[in-house]
Amino acid sequence: MRERRKSPSVKDSRWPIYIAAAALFVLLAAFAYNKSRSDTVAQGVSVGGVDVSGLSETQARIKLAREFEEPLLDPIKVSYDGKVKRLTAERAKLDVDIEGMVDEALQRGNSGFFVLAATKSLLGADRNVSIPARVDYSRKAIKDFVNEVADEYNQDAKDAKLSYTSKGLGEVDGQAGVKVRTTLLRREIVAT
Repeated sequence: MRERRKSPSVKDSRWPIYIAAAALFVLLAAFAYNKSRSDTVAQGVSVGGVDVSGLSETQARIKLAREFEEPLLDPIKVSYDGKVKRLTAERAKLDVDIEGMVDEALQRGNSGFFVLAATKSLLGADRNVSIPARVDYSRKAIKDFVNEVADEYNQDAKDAKLSYTSKGLGEVDGQAGVKVRTTLLRREIVAT
């Protein structure tokens, strides 16, 4: 007699459907989780050396404004021999691109395949993303300020002199000159 094969049960033939449904559920959950974090900066993201990890878009804007804009509002002071010249942020036409830096932090921190991004977020893995600060200024305004400083502080040297009077010879001391190193000053202002 022939051996009769058992026909696969309905339960046995559904396991690929269950696996596919579970995989689809995981993909949808990862997508939804990743989308829900789209306004939060990922772990391990810094902007101009300032850590913005885990901050919302608004919190990141506030923190970067405090770290970059507020210190730049203080004028740069150049002084010599009691004279002080000030370069204000307004005169230098400083512009800190907070919006652009936060947008880049969100985009680069949350980029990549959404399943990997969601997994990294859930595990708290650092992205190791460093975004440079975006600070712009008027090069002409800096040049004009440096030239003003030079005009104000530069002094020609004066040679010592002998004077003849009926009482005898007299000396007039020489004076050292002062020369502003404009290239160095400009470099220092820009680095500030």
